[in-house]
Amino acid sequence: MNTIKMIALVAVSIFVIAMTACPAPPANPTPTPTPTPHETPAPPPTPPTPTETPAQPERAQVTTTEGMPDGWPESIPVMEGLTVVSGAIGAEGAPFSLGLYLSGNLPKADVFDFYTTLPGWTLNEEESPQGSAMFTNEAGEKFQAIPKEMEDGTVQVGLIYFAAPVAEETTETAPADEAPPRPK
Repeated sequence: MNTIKMIALVAVSIFVIAMTACPAPPANPTPTPTPTPHETPAPPPTPPTPTETPAQPERAQVTTTEGMPDGWPESIPVMEGLTVVSGAIGAEGAPFSLGLYLSGNLPKADVFDFYTTLPGWTLNEEESPQGSAMFTNEAGEKFQAIPKEMEDGTVQVGLIYFAAPVAEETTETAPADEAPPRPK
């Protein structure tokens, strides 16, 4: 049983990192111009010299959990018939807040139907990559449901919760040329 839990924790970590670290391809990639017969094609870009190291993006840390992570929103319940395999907590700077990896013996369509009818959440089709569904609420929170039907007939589901961005506090100050009123 411990081996199964370890495999599940590793699987959800890989799943979450893959889902958050790989940028989606551009919707309309810029075509490469084809030179006309009288034009000379531009030379290829010069590769970096051996002393130059291309900048690598910093990867955010992900912590996996056994079961549901602390702070999972009550407004995103686990569908009856699905079991929590493991969870994930994104560190500061991660593109997500919390994640769940679920498994069960349900049709994929039933999972989509359940999550698209949650009260307070609206399906955002423009932000939903193929095979998943992105939802938003009035508070600015988002979550993504990613069900995958397996060859053995089971379904595995990734739920990723994105907390609402925190607004920066601003302090209003009087302009320098305006002095505060003096007490009498």
